Amino acid sequence: MNQPFTGERYIGTPHGAWLNGTTLRTRSCQGLSSATLMCTTPDMFNTPVLRNAFQSVASQAQLVRFGGDCYAYCMLASGFVDVIIEASLQPYDVQALIPIVEGAGGEITAWDGSTAQHGGAIVACGDPALHAQLVELLRG
Repeated sequence: MNQPFTGERYIGTPHGAWLNGTTLRTRSCQGLSSATLMCTTPDMFNTPVLRNAFQSVASQAQLVRFGGDCYAYCMLASGFVDVIIEASLQPYDVQALIPIVEGAGGEITAWDGSTAQHGGAIVACGDPALHAQLVELLRG
């Protein structure tokens, strides 16, 4: 993922993730109550089910911020954000971000825990234990 304005290039592989050659690592997060959560826009939760699921999780987070688009995933890989919850994504919106998040030690899946490769409703988390809790919350 390139951010030309800031001169940043994020690269992810199964062997790691890097920002301009510097290794990236996600941060641990003890629980949702201490998490920073990001989402591009609340408008992407375009059904009552999606909106209610997002709100139930977001209401428990320490801080919620909107915007960022693909850059938010790189912030997660860099250890500045804990959780990203989105919906209505196309495969091309997320596929290049998966190796960056996973290479930095994070988890990124669909809300039901399946692959994120197909887009749709996505949850990314820097802490694998918290990710598992979020999948359980979002499945309901």
